This record gives sequence, structure tokens and C-alpha cells, in this order.
Amino acid sequence: MSLIKNSVILGAANLVQKTVGMLRSVIIARYFGTGGYLDCFFVALIPVNLLKMVVGTSMAELLIPEYVKKKEQQKELFTALFLGGLIIGFLTFIFLFLSAPLVVDRIGAGFSPEKKLLSVKLLKALSVLVTAYISNNILRALAIAKGRFYLYSLSNFVGSALLLVVILFYPTYGEGVLPASLLIGEFAVMFLLIAFGLPQLRIRRGIMENVSVLKDKAGALLALVAIVGLERINPVVDSYFASHLGGGAIAILNYADSIYSSIMDVIAGATVSVLYPRISEIQDNGEFQEFLSRIINNVIFVFIPVTAFVIFFSKEIIILLYQRGNFTAEDSVATSGALSFYALGMIFYQIRLILARRFYAVNERKKVIYVTLLSIASNGLLNYILIRFFGLQGIAFSTSFVQVITCSIMLLMTGKEHLSYIGLIYFLKNIVVASALLFLVRSFIIDIVPGPFYNLAAGSAIFLSLWYFVCMKLSMVPDEISAFVRNSTIKVRRA
Repeated sequence: MSLIKNSVILGAANLVQKTVGMLRSVIIARYFGTGGYLDCFFVALIPVNLLKMVVGTSMAELLIPEYVKKKEQQKELFTALFLGGLIIGFLTFIFLFLSAPLVVDRIGAGFSPEKKLLSVKLLKALSVLVTAYISNNILRALAIAKGRFYLYSLSNFVGSALLLVVILFYPTYGEGVLPASLLIGEFAVMFLLIAFGLPQLRIRRGIMENVSVLKDKAGALLALVAIVGLERINPVVDSYFASHLGGGAIAILNYADSIYSSIMDVIAGATVSVLYPRISEIQDNGEFQEFLSRIINNVIFVFIPVTAFVIFFSKEIIILLYQRGNFTAEDSVATSGALSFYALGMIFYQIRLILARRFYAVNERKKVIYVTLLSIASNGLLNYILIRFFGLQGIAFSTSFVQVITCSIMLLMTGKEHLSYIGLIYFLKNIVVASALLFLVRSFIIDIVPGPFYNLAAGSAIFLSLWYFVCMKLSMVPDEISAFVRNSTIKVRRA
């Protein structure tokens, strides 16, 4: 029950932060559309985000389970990882700055010389972000490990709010506000989080003591670096294929992905952040079997209606958010198609995240490496094939297809003793049937209610109400969610 409650609280906080982030995307769409500058900007961000994920996320994923398990060595572990992250971040910044022309030439292979030159300039300006990204990821992981979810959400909100404020100065300062907004936002968050992390640092520890801690964790850290690094190859592969599809292709994928990522961060991100410390504590396989089955049932219940709603209302979502200024109706059609294909993989992505954390916690990281290698090979092959049939949307379709493949394999890797497959399939079938009946409402909404805003408002209200009602009547609501809704309703009535 507490897991559901914490997930809802963190999800609500993430929703506020993502709403601010979405406003930023709306303003960017209005000012920049899907023009060439935006393609260059997103290409410049790819290696920055790649290194951020490889180093920062790897250290964060290592810190959480180790911090939870080894309470007597918490400060020593955090100090070693944080200081090590700062040093690695600085060296990575130097490397990225010097290698910018080579990196852009590989990622934006289909760019003109002028676009490549602009991408190089942007990459050099943004390369310093790597240092801030790495330290912020480690500090956010500390907040999660200590149960300070509010600080995790606050740091994300502050960063997004500053990005939005700076971009509002576009009419005065022009295109330069885009990289400037990232630099100002991320370094402001860095100073905020350092103020929280300072009491956990043991600055007086000798260099060799910190090196010794890092050596002890080197094997686990390298495995996580390999996993995260390999996972970030797929966006690079996607951008490579998109760069050959004409101007605006990369920007369109990023607009669609920003909505997809926002939904996943609000629901999946909150859930995984709350579950990871708990997953790390569970040692008994029998207990994990029961825990995993409950969590997967909850995920299915939440994500099937969300997935279907995004697919059926993708056009209205894009028109409402983006279609104004330089963002045309043609851009809306292309972006909504990509969003629909991205949405197909939502539920599988969430389950895969949970299973991966279990493998991390029990030191079975090699399994995740094998699955990730398979995902890269599958993504490249599927991109090549699906682009021929679906064009730009084929790249998004490939991403979801890969999520289905990797999730299925990881479920099999957990072992039959961890899952009740018959119960899972039965539960999934019932939810799909109930959701399919409710989506019939959508066809009537579009004909009766005019405008994208009213389509979404009326559609979501009617759809979610009927969906929950039918699920309650068919006894398909998971016990934990049902109990949470019941208790929340009682508290609201008392208030």
C-alpha cells in the first residue's frame, strides 16, 4: 500500500515538472517548428545525453542498491562515487569538446556541410553539461536511496522551470537561448543538489581510500556502464536513419518522444524510483515471486488504457500542444504517427525497467547486457526494414517492437518460478477486452465534440470513468490499487 501511495505522490510531482517541461516543448515548437536549427540542436544533444546516461546513470544505478544494503558504509560509498563522477565528468567534457567534429560527422551523416558545422558549434557549447549531468544523477540517486522523493522531484521541477523561463527570451536573444537554457537550468540544479549532498560527503578521506572503494565496485560499475552505454546506442542508430529522411525528421521524432518520455517519467519513472530500494532489499525468491506478480498486474492495469488512449488520441494531443506558429498541420500528422507507434511499447518498457532493476540488485547484470546487445541488433535491422514500409514512423515502430522483444526475453530469464503465466495472460486478456469496449466511445466523441481540447477533455473523462467502472464490475482491479482508491475516497469525504 505504501508503495502505491509513494508512487502516486512521486508521479503527481513528476506530472507538475513534466507539465512545465511540456510548456517548454510547446514554445520551442512555436518558435522553431521542425527547422534545420532544431535538427542540429538535437544531434548535438545526442552524445551529451549518451555520456550522461553511460556515466551518470550507471553510478546512480550502482549507488541505490549498495546504499540501501550497506548502511555502515553509506557515506564512504557516496563520497567515492560523487568525487569520481566529477573527475570523470570533467575528463569527458574535454574529450567531447575536442572530438566534436568527428562525432557530428558520424551521427549526422546525412547532414549538409552547413548543418554539420552548426551542429559542431552547438556540441562544443553543450559539452560542459556532461559534468553537471553526471553529478546531478548521482545526487538524485542519493535522494531516492534516502527516501527523499520530494527532493528528487523538486530538482527536476527547478531545472524545467528555468529552461522555460530562459526560452521565453527567444524574441530578444534568438536561437542562442536554446543551449543557454540547458546550461543555466542544469547548473542551477547542480548547486541545489550539492547543498543536500554535502552532509553525506567525507571530504577529509584520503584519495587512496576513495580509489579503494571504486576498485571494489569496479566490476559492478563497468557492467552498468556497458548496459547503459549499449542502451543509448539505439537513439544514435535512430538519428542516423532519420538524418537520411530529409529536414525535420529528427525534430519530429524528438517532439513525439518528448510526449512519450513525459508519460513514462510520470508513471514508470515514479514507480521504478519507489520500487528500486524495495527490490534491492528482497532476497528470498518466493517473496520476490509474489511481489513481481503484484507489480506486473498493477502495471498492466495502469498502462493498457494509457497506451490505447495515446494511440487513439495522438492527433488531438499533437494539435493541441504543438500546432501553432512554425509547426504546421503536416508536422502534426507526422508527429502524431510517430507518437502512436512509440506508445505501443509503453507497457513492455515499464516491465523491462522493473526486471532490469531486479537483475542489478542480485548481481546478474550480464543477463541485461545480453538482452541489450540483442536490442541494438534488432533495432538496426527493424529500422532498415520498417522505414521502407512506414517511412519516418517506422523508426518509432522499431523502438516499440524492440521493447516487446526485450521484455519478453527478460520475463523468460526471471524463471517460471517467479511468474504465474496463466494468471498473467488471463489478467491481460480481460483488461484488453474491457479497454477495447471502452474505446468505442472515442469514435462518438470525435463526431459530436468539436476541437482537439474538447475531444481530449470529454474523451479522457468518459473513457477513464467507464473503464474503471467496467473493471470494477468484472473484478479486474488489482487489490492494492482498489484499496488505495477506497482509502483515498474515504479521506476525501472526511475532509
